Amino acid sequence: MKFSLSWLKDHLETTASVEEISAKLNAIGLEVEGIEDPAAKLAGFTVAKVLTAERHPNADKLQVLTVDTGSGEPLQVVCGAPNARAGLVGVLGLPGAVVPAGGFELKKSAIRGVESNGMMCSTRELELGDDHDGIIELPADAPIGSGLAGQCPAERAQPALRRVEVTPRSGTVVDASVDMGEISSIEAPSAWSTLGADPNRPVMHLSVGNPHAVVGVEDVAVVPLKELGERVPMVNLEIIEPGPESNAITMRVHERGAGITQACGTGACASAWAAVQWGLVPAKASEVIVHMDGGDVRVKVNAPQNGHVTLIGPAEHVSTHKAEITL
Repeated sequence: MKFSLSWLKDHLETTASVEEISAKLNAIGLEVEGIEDPAAKLAGFTVAKVLTAERHPNADKLQVLTVDTGSGEPLQVVCGAPNARAGLVGVLGLPGAVVPAGGFELKKSAIRGVESNGMMCSTRELELGDDHDGIIELPADAPIGSGLAGQCPAERAQPALRRVEVTPRSGTVVDASVDMGEISSIEAPSAWSTLGADPNRPVMHLSVGNPHAVVGVEDVAVVPLKELGERVPMVNLEIIEPGPESNAITMRVHERGAGITQACGTGACASAWAAVQWGLVPAKASEVIVHMDGGDVRVKVNAPQNGHVTLIGPAEHVSTHKAEITL
């Protein structure tokens, strides 16, 4: 499980540092697998102000912005957000920054023939919330050119909470049902072309809070998944085939930072979503069964609301422990 330092300090009266808390948890047998600093992921993003916004000459839904970054000449940025306008203060990802939600590096590029020097970002792209309808709007007095940490509204920086519903099955086993949130499309990772995939093969690049690339294949057992996954280490790579049941798929996964694993919950959700879009399972199926090496789960697509997925799988109570932590 993941929790924030602020949440933990709501339950502990302590001034200990995160390193001290981690050491104490490890010492009593509660292993801390890792510590993430959200601010570190935002190092390449800066507060910027849109000076002008003009229609893109070659694309009706794009605008060409001039953006003040607080240093040097204003930069030109191509943007498709509906709320982009002159005077807006938002967040600019500069070339070289890595977008947290997609894991891809921003580069100076030409979009429909017009130079773009970065990207104006939404809260979802920075993993600060679920809003993807437009770019972040900061207070007008936010300091232009400053780092992003501390500038976003506090509620956007809170950890996401997921609602879990539990249904008894037998004995100590229950079915846990979790709303995994909204599925969204993302750009292909920059190294995707190195896979040499057949352009006619079904592929989807999706975010379920983390980036996934789902590929439809004829036989998951014969695909060199380790080799392919290592070529795109910035995403979770799932390969899927239909069946054996009519409302089921079989999936294997190479997870970023881990390699081939036995199962992946968000990967199962992304794969079930793709399978429905491709027609590998009937669109009317109430649930998609996802077979993985580590076991089976069920995924409801467009539940509990349109665009969301719900993950359902068995959970078993193993033991109960009480621990008193003194820092």
